[in-house]
Amino acid sequence: MVYVNLGYVSDKGKTRSNNEDNFFIYDDYPFPFFVIADGVGGHKAGELASKMAVDTIADVLKNKNDAVCIDDVEDAIRTSIVSANNSIYKYSKFNKECEGMGTTVLVCAYYKNTCLIAHVGDSRAYLIREHEIAQLTEDHTFGNELIKRAGSKIFNVKNIDNKNALTRALGTEKTVVIDTYKFIHRSDDIVLLCTDGLNKEVEDNSILAIVEKNKNISMQKVAEELKDRAILMGGRDNVTIITIKA
Repeated sequence: MVYVNLGYVSDKGKTRSNNEDNFFIYDDYPFPFFVIADGVGGHKAGELASKMAVDTIADVLKNKNDAVCIDDVEDAIRTSIVSANNSIYKYSKFNKECEGMGTTVLVCAYYKNTCLIAHVGDSRAYLIREHEIAQLTEDHTFGNELIKRAGSKIFNVKNIDNKNALTRALGTEKTVVIDTYKFIHRSDDIVLLCTDGLNKEVEDNSILAIVEKNKNISMQKVAEELKDRAILMGGRDNVTIITIKA
């Protein structure tokens, strides 16, 4: 059994009229899991896409009570994400006002001493360990893809047109490619899940400083302080944060 200390917050930010982020928390047997989704698409289609993703993934994983190893958990997560992709894609095809709807998705699950991350899009997972911060996920964006293809060449990412455009999202294509990452977690590890409303406004070193300052108070305090900093720095997007100490 994994016991978790949690914090979470979701805010529409300063400039958006609605919140297209959705999230889900399940901290019970047989394995706790956490889902974040950031919808894309106009006329509230993004909000619907992120809700469909979170609801579908949660429904699949809550009923996965026969996992006997971390590979079973990974298979279940992949199945749930594929199912969510299918649901969103089909819905958009039968509802023209939602054509092009999609969402990022980020899933974090704990099984015994292992933490597993699965994601599509640019919602991020960070690991804070021994006073250092590491990004566990890779942004699936146009700018990031160009940088990868450049190899050792130097790009000024700020000058890349459409650098933040997603190259992967749930619901935009019939099939979806899912990235996964797993590691053995330690007792003092903190995992931070967030939509890009945080990391677009707050640099990684500032995120680390806020975590370090507030981690001995509560994970909820960490989440609230990070959200407040994102809004203070502009709040130009929805921001959703889950902080986990397992």
